[in-house]
Amino acid sequence: MAQHFRPCKRCKPTGQRLPDHEWIALVTEYVNSNYMKDLTLHILAEISHGSPYHLHRTFKRIMHLTPMEYIQQTRLEQAKKLLICSDISVAEVGENVGLSNAPYFITLFKKNTGYTPLQYRQLKSKATQNGGTQHGTANK
Repeated sequence: MAQHFRPCKRCKPTGQRLPDHEWIALVTEYVNSNYMKDLTLHILAEISHGSPYHLHRTFKRIMHLTPMEYIQQTRLEQAKKLLICSDISVAEVGENVGLSNAPYFITLFKKNTGYTPLQYRQLKSKATQNGGTQHGTANK
């Protein structure tokens, strides 16, 4: 401190915690880098040095969704990218984004996008062939 260095944000030798926005930014950064792994609230709380209850409450207050909803949203966004940019099977896409149960992946994808992964892939490939738009659904 005398040399104008800040205390370690990880081990917090001064006992002060990070401001909530910085704490949640670290958690979202971790999720964005590790979405394909098995992530739970307890794992996120452990790696971010907080309690699961406090993390859940703080995350929801700042991000307006729960940590698990954020993880699912991140996985689905990555799945959309893989469906458009690759020819790997729907089951492999699910595995690559951390959803190894193919029926669950398909159900979750359809619930959130309105399309099955295969329909989404076909719709986007047609939209690309037609110049990027198809009845206003190209960005869904």
